[in-house]
Amino acid sequence: MKEDSISLHTVWENSREIITKQKTDLELSHLNDSIAAIFCPGPFCYFVIDFYDMSIISPSKNLLDVIAISGEVTLNSIVAAIHPDDMQFVGVAEQACLDFLYKRLGSDKLLKYKMNYCFRAKHPEGDYRMYSHQGIILTVDENGGFGKCLNIVTDISHLTSGNNYKISLIGINGEPSYLNIDVGYNPNSVGDVLSNRELQIVQLIADGYHSKEIASKLNVSLHTINTHRKNILSKSNVKSMANLIARCVQEGLISQDS
Repeated sequence: MKEDSISLHTVWENSREIITKQKTDLELSHLNDSIAAIFCPGPFCYFVIDFYDMSIISPSKNLLDVIAISGEVTLNSIVAAIHPDDMQFVGVAEQACLDFLYKRLGSDKLLKYKMNYCFRAKHPEGDYRMYSHQGIILTVDENGGFGKCLNIVTDISHLTSGNNYKISLIGINGEPSYLNIDVGYNPNSVGDVLSNRELQIVQLIADGYHSKEIASKLNVSLHTINTHRKNILSKSNVKSMANLIARCVQEGLISQDS
């Protein structure tokens, strides 16, 4: 360890020609920007939402370089950049964060936690990328209602293209953190891709009926049922009807015994 320390100091001693020979001043604002850049693992921007009137204040100068905003920078234009397939998760994540803060931690802890989750959003170059979102409540009123919230959006597409669809509440100034909380969101839910008629057919198959019997029950042709079965497997992205039935039962979409 001592030799390593000496070696490190040797590097600095041998770099005297590029080390300043006079005392330099540091602006606090520059320090804050530098700290923020260090703790963000990619290109980032920030803005404050004032939830009193849903306005955007103090957006970073590079916001338009990080996420694709069409027209004026408003809450709606920022939300519009989110990938349509991730919009529902963002809503679930926001609600879960607020529920955790208010119902589990209490309103007195609002200023002591950072909310975090990920989503895809449109990049100015035109493609969708993975972003990490961090939200910090800055102001609360006398009744515990939150007002202004700092939002930091970081492009992490160089690190991952996947999303665990979980949230984290990260403690500030010694508060405990709660990481990777499951909010019950399943982006591959069968219920999101199958129609009511298709689920009805899956239920009948699970009940032991053959295609000809299902066609008779639903008063349609055998060809129609066979087409439904083919489409159901394709839309569900499963290998077999048995696997599909297991997933539907697990998600509560059909019953095991009807």
